Order: sequence, then C-alpha cells, then structure tokens
Amino acid sequence: RNYQDDLEAKVCLLEGKVALSTQQKETILHPDQQALLDKKTGKLLISNTKAAYSAEWTNDRLYFDEALLPDIVKELEYYFDTRIIILDQKLGDSTYIAYFTNGETLDEILSNLNTDGQMSITRSQGVILITSAAP
Repeated sequence: RNYQDDLEAKVCLLEGKVALSTQQKETILHPDQQALLDKKTGKLLISNTKAAYSAEWTNDRLYFDEALLPDIVKELEYYFDTRIIILDQKLGDSTYIAYFTNGETLDEILSNLNTDGQMSITRSQGVILITSAAP
C-alpha cells in the first residue's frame, strides 16, 4: 500500500522473498512479514504479520486485526470512494478486529464497527462524520 497522502508505504509478503533497500538499510522480507517505510525519514521497520489477512482486499474482503479506527477509516475511504472524518480524536485510540465481505455496504460496516455504541455516525454534504456518542 502506497497511497500518495499516506505517511508510510507498506508491503506484506504472502510467499517468496523480496529484497528491500533504503539508504539506511538492506533486508530480505520473508512470508508473513511486513515492511513499513516512513516516507519522511526513510526508516524501514520489519515486523511479523499474518499476510493472508492483508491480502483480503484482492478478494473484495476487508480484514482488520487490532487496527486503529483512523487506519480502518482510511481503508474504507479508498474502498468506497467516500470521505470519512473522525471529529473526536479520542476515538482514534480505539482498536478493532473485524472482517467484511464484498456484499456489505459502507453503512453496514460502520454499524458493525459501532456495536458498542461509542460512535455517532452522520452524513453531511456527502461526507460521513464520526463523533463520540453522547453519554
């Protein structure tokens, strides 16, 4: 994943080997590893992952494992070509484990993410706004 407005590029390896090289580091990526490249600093971070989950988007499925809400929102924006704004930054600390198939709508996905009722989700001028639900 290397979207233009992302601060980092991400590669997850499902099979084989990939050589990675930056000005600071050279390494080999193995299956079930991911590399995160900080675009600003050039720092490369290698970690273990379940690469099969990362590849779910190729089958029109979305899988999130302990993902932060801002990361999920970013994927949903790309997937559904819709602007989503988190207005309450406290929600950005929440992590989710979720799996969605290609038959689910954005509204269904957002509703499933909000099973605990912590979010208020509204639409305004074609943009989805997410705030904390009133106590």
